[in-house]
Amino acid sequence: MHFRFHESLTHLEKMGEVVVLGGDAGGVHLLNMDTGDLLASPKMEDHDGPVTGLSAHMTLKHFISCGSDGVIKASL
Repeated sequence: MHFRFHESLTHLEKMGEVVVLGGDAGGVHLLNMDTGDLLASPKMEDHDGPVTGLSAHMTLKHFISCGSDGVIKASL
């Protein structure tokens, strides 16, 4: 199984059947690996540059990301 995404990916974290993706356009996205569906993105602003790191709580309700813009962002 493989998926094509709309931007280059810079980071990923697998959380059960969901993969949390960070992209070079600065966004954080969720992909269901079982269905291939792109899920609703976390409610957080995009970075002004690539995502360089991210972490997600196991409930997938809270996310923290950092980017090449030097900013740490969170959806709490």
